[in-house]
Amino acid sequence: MLKLTSNMPEVSGIIFSAFMSSMYDFMGKDGLLSILKFADLDELVDYGVKNDYPKSKNIVYSKFQSFLHAMTEIMGHGTSEILIHYGKNYLGLKLIAYYGSGIEEMVSNFEKWLGGKWTVITNRPEEVVISVENGLFVQEYPQLTSWAILQGVFSCILEQLTGDNYFADEMELSNSDTPSCKFTIRRK
Repeated sequence: MLKLTSNMPEVSGIIFSAFMSSMYDFMGKDGLLSILKFADLDELVDYGVKNDYPKSKNIVYSKFQSFLHAMTEIMGHGTSEILIHYGKNYLGLKLIAYYGSGIEEMVSNFEKWLGGKWTVITNRPEEVVISVENGLFVQEYPQLTSWAILQGVFSCILEQLTGDNYFADEMELSNSDTPSCKFTIRRK
């Protein structure tokens, strides 16, 4: 079981770079700088000014966690629609190069980037169901709001892969012995 501590392995620079770059596009330079300052990540401000965080430079988990917390607070904690929009129209598009052959490969990438066990339970044109166990989002962000980002990302991925419109409309969180989240994305 993955335990999240300050000694947790680093989060992939690919995912952090995508978060920073898409936040720059979504909120502009000043918005991104506000998030970095709110997160007490002053050492990353130069990357925010230039919008050039390197994909090859991983980030320690605690810094990624601070960034996500600040992003959620500034964008409106409890406002899932803003985070879904951000995930779908900004972050998801930054990850196009990593979609590979389809949703299975993309889910596998998220498992590598963020830890935990990611599984595509259902993969049909009309519905995709993804389960995540013990990932950092599950253990550190058990509230639904933080998952809204990934709802948007996976809706974007399916739209880019198929040309159809998708909406992530259902989520289930479980905090049993093995914390997990399952969400469903359906074709409109």
